[in-house]
Amino acid sequence: MDKITKEQVKNFPLDNERARISLIDGKYYVVVREHYFDKTLKASRTKTQYLGRIVDLVYYSMEEYHQKFKRNGQLRPPVIPTSSADDQTSSTDVITLPKKRIRPTKRRVQNSIVDLAKVKNFPDNPYLKIVKKGEHIYVIKSEHYIKNGKRCENRRYVGKIVKNRFYTMEEYKQTFKRDGSLKDPKVKAKVKAKTTTSTSQVKE
Repeated sequence: MDKITKEQVKNFPLDNERARISLIDGKYYVVVREHYFDKTLKASRTKTQYLGRIVDLVYYSMEEYHQKFKRNGQLRPPVIPTSSADDQTSSTDVITLPKKRIRPTKRRVQNSIVDLAKVKNFPDNPYLKIVKKGEHIYVIKSEHYIKNGKRCENRRYVGKIVKNRFYTMEEYKQTFKRDGSLKDPKVKAKVKAKTTTSTSQVKE
């Protein structure tokens, strides 16, 4: 497939200097990429924001694309309003296309794992998720990105929940041993005094 440039694309968002054309699985996307270093994984990562699609050298924002095209790339048929005796619609009226379906990004209710209403010091962040591995309950923040045409997930472990109490990963290591048993009670008391301050620092 031939390479295309910004100048060839109609309605390309030239006001966004970071916008780039990317070919993924034979489809042209307009994206903005942000490179950052993940301290947990100790590796550089890339966060990709999808601005829109290019079809027949015409740029469409993601919302416009989903309104105009189906998932298979075919044009959606126009929605023609039905006429009735009480409500006559002329052919010049605006035709409303289906709205884009928005997938939920906030945390879903996970009562099967833990009741967050009973968890002390849990961060006020709706984008955190709860996962269970064996007997351990982790609090994570996940980011999705495309790699080699596949959707991948990057997980950052924010903390753990033990006996209905949230601990950051640092607090957990200071309070508990590897086998899950408590360390010296004096160390636990010091960590408990810092818990309220540290949990407020957990941001999106």
